[in-house]
Amino acid sequence: AEQTAERATEAARVAEQAESLARATADEAVEGRARAQLAQATAESATAVITQRAKEVTEEAAEQRTRADKLAATLAARSEELATRTAERDAARTALAEADERRKTWERLLDTQKRELTAELESVREQLSDQDARHREALAEQAARETAATAQLADVRTELTTTRGDLSAVRLHL
Repeated sequence: AEQTAERATEAARVAEQAESLARATADEAVEGRARAQLAQATAESATAVITQRAKEVTEEAAEQRTRADKLAATLAARSEELATRTAERDAARTALAEADERRKTWERLLDTQKRELTAELESVREQLSDQDARHREALAEQAARETAATAQLADVRTELTTTRGDLSAVRLHL
């Protein structure tokens, strides 16, 4: 009986330990289920967050692509405008260089003509000066001739007057 009591006590203790173990196992099972549910909820939440973030990132990437496309289009337009302006500027520089070259050519021609005309003018001035001197000489000679002719005319008049007087005297005598 003592052994039976000991066994019963032992059995009660084992049963108690089994119950405690069963409770611990049940608690662990409940805790495991809770962990599993929490893990599943966390996974679902993480999936939802990741999905939402992926959606946001996709939308943001699309916006950035749109902005990049607009910037690329603007850059292409500006590049084309710059290329056009550069071409226009180069054409203007070329035209300016050609005009400058023509101007220099005209300046050289004008300088040559100016020198030629200046030399010709000097020659004409010298000729006019020579002609003027000759003309003055001729005028002086003519004036001298006229003076001499006037003197001769005066002499002839005087002689004529004398001859008339003589003729009048001869007439009176006759």
